[in-house]
Amino acid sequence: MSDKIAIEWIPVTDLHGYEGNPRNNEPAIEPVKKSIEAFGFKVPLQIDDDNVIINGHTRLAAAIALGMEKVPCVRCSDLTPEQARAFRLIDNKTSELALWDAEKLDEELRALRELNISMDDFGFDKIEDIDPSYYQTDSVKGDDEEPEPKTAVCPHCGRTVEL
Repeated sequence: MSDKIAIEWIPVTDLHGYEGNPRNNEPAIEPVKKSIEAFGFKVPLQIDDDNVIINGHTRLAAAIALGMEKVPCVRCSDLTPEQARAFRLIDNKTSELALWDAEKLDEELRALRELNISMDDFGFDKIEDIDPSYYQTDSVKGDDEEPEPKTAVCPHCGRTVEL
């Protein structure tokens, strides 16, 4: 394993989406597009040796919508086809496993609002309407109390998940 990652700028016309991609990325394209406009293209796509996307389908769609001709990519030549297939799922799933710390999130959003930075385009437009119990808490129920099932709405895809 190398300790360096090489970024290649690949023409969007040379890249291919993975036909088995199980994600519907459409709802995320516009926010990703706005993120690229605001901050630049900071997260390269991961591709295999045939220029098939391992991770980054939404970033590619956003780049195309922005009229970009090339995008940054990391070629994952060290992965077998089986590993690439697994990594596609793992990379997306692991981000869903993290929980928000409601107090810290609120602090960050308030600070950004004070700086006149709107987070509305990125799924944070209705954060005040979300019950803080949907997030990580330190509260513990007594032994005789049954814990209430908690659910959360993903700010990226709108899906409701049980915590």
